[in-house]
Amino acid sequence: MKYVGDIKDNKENGVGALYELKYYKVYEGEFQNGKKNGKGIQYNQNFIYNGSFEDDKRNGGGVFFRINDTEKFEKYEGNWKDDKKYGFGKQYDETKLIYEGNFYNDKYNGNGILYVDNGFYKGELLDNNKHGKGIFYFTDGNYKDLRYEGIWKNDKKDGEYKLIDKNNNLIKEGIYKNK
Repeated sequence: MKYVGDIKDNKENGVGALYELKYYKVYEGEFQNGKKNGKGIQYNQNFIYNGSFEDDKRNGGGVFFRINDTEKFEKYEGNWKDDKKYGFGKQYDETKLIYEGNFYNDKYNGNGILYVDNGFYKGELLDNNKHGKGIFYFTDGNYKDLRYEGIWKNDKKDGEYKLIDKNNNLIKEGIYKNK
């Protein structure tokens, strides 16, 4: 490891750059008491992160890009807590927004909007799954311009539901069990 920058009391303090050559990791930004604290940019051959740090971890707002060839491209802009997505954020894949809403421990949790090929879901999520009250808006296929309002459990329809058209006319209602 190599550090170039401001030093106070024999520790990294102020602005500097930390090079971890073994892992090809670089951090350029603010330090306090020998730790990454404040605004900075961290990158290696797999990712780039530009945002806030506290006690050597991503904390606060920032933008993260995964850029390696072995995993899918990923962009996340939002809040972090202890190196995990936490609070409000937006997740993108190679071409589009796939989720915007609340995160907890790197997963979709709480209220959010999940975008999929044939529409989007707006409602409650738990550990990346539709879970609780929500509305699925169909934007393509046989159900185009319809919306499904109901209860979800572990990403499956489970409970009372209504299928409604774009003019708010009730098309169908019933009860699903784990569908």
